[in-house]
Amino acid sequence: MKSGWVPARVLEASDRSYAEALLPLLDKATKEIAISLYLIDTDDTRGPLHPVNRFLEALLAARARGVRVRICLNTKFRIRLKADVALGKYFDRLLEAGVEIFTLLPNQRLHDELIVIDGRYVVEGSTNWSVSALKSNFESASIIDSPAHAKKKLQRITRLT
Repeated sequence: MKSGWVPARVLEASDRSYAEALLPLLDKATKEIAISLYLIDTDDTRGPLHPVNRFLEALLAARARGVRVRICLNTKFRIRLKADVALGKYFDRLLEAGVEIFTLLPNQRLHDELIVIDGRYVVEGSTNWSVSALKSNFESASIIDSPAHAKKKLQRITRLT
């Protein structure tokens, strides 16, 4: 893949501003949401306002609008089993809604925190979808408005799936 500079507008979305910057983009998606994350840590015992569940609810709503949603997840953890990835009521609901969920082979580590929305917006940084990342960690994230950059990142996600 050829590298090179591309024009872009960038929105700072670090720390506590991440969710409030990302959720409107998920809610407005019309074509595709492609996600490549190290970790999505759901809590099936909590409701839709739980910090992570808010994102999953937005993905479910996007699917109901006909938006294609793809998620690629890591399976190689130090303290978590591969068998524990993408399990639970929320993941069941995502699959039932037609969300495509892919996991890497356990001998590979995916450390992306990358989202591409409608071939235009790229969300990159260090933020995983976990309560600690969203509520207490210091996390860096940027939302990049650049169709050219989004195209390159979408190609990356497609290669992983």
